[in-house]
Order: sequence, then C-alpha cells, then structure tokens
Amino acid sequence: FETMTTLSSLTQEDANITNAVNYNLRTIASQSSSSESDPTSGSATTPHTGGRPKGSTNEKKRKDKEKYHECMKSICDDYAAELESNKVLKRHSTKSFLDSLLHRPRK
Repeated sequence: FETMTTLSSLTQEDANITNAVNYNLRTIASQSSSSESDPTSGSATTPHTGGRPKGSTNEKKRKDKEKYHECMKSICDDYAAELESNKVLKRHSTKSFLDSLLHRPRK
C-alpha cells in the first residue's frame, strides 16, 4: 500500500497519521490473507461459549405451558368441586370465590 503523495511534502503530524493508516492497512491485509490460508484460524470455527444453551428457550416455553395447564386444571377442579358441594347443599357459592381461586398463590 503505497501513498499517493510523498511524505516530504506533508507536515510531521500528517506523516505520522499516514504511516499509522498504512500500518493498519498492511496489518488487516496480512490477517485476512493468513486467515484464508489457515482454515482453523478465525472466529468462524471457534466454538460458541456464551449465552443460553441450544434448545433452552423451547424447553422453558414447554415447561411454562405445562405449568399453565396444571394451574388451570387445579382451578377448574377446585371450582367444580365447590359448585358440586353447593349443589348438594342447595346453596350458592360466595360472590368472590372464583376470584379467590384465581389469585391464591400456587406451588
């Protein structure tokens, strides 16, 4: 990578900047040519070590879905049992019974 202008016509600061740019260009060019010749170098072949494991998002979604269905089944079973017991006793359930089932803590 040769410069278009001669270094003697530039000021010392401009010459330093030009030399730094030329050095960086040569370094980049040498790295790209060495990575093309050596297939084992470079970030394309290094193993991915950070982040979540593969499939963990789908596994969490599956577990969350199972927990949701268990919770809904528990609420429905409790509500049906309450309605059945009230039917036998010929009375109505309390006004906020379903709300209390929905907002009670689950295990």
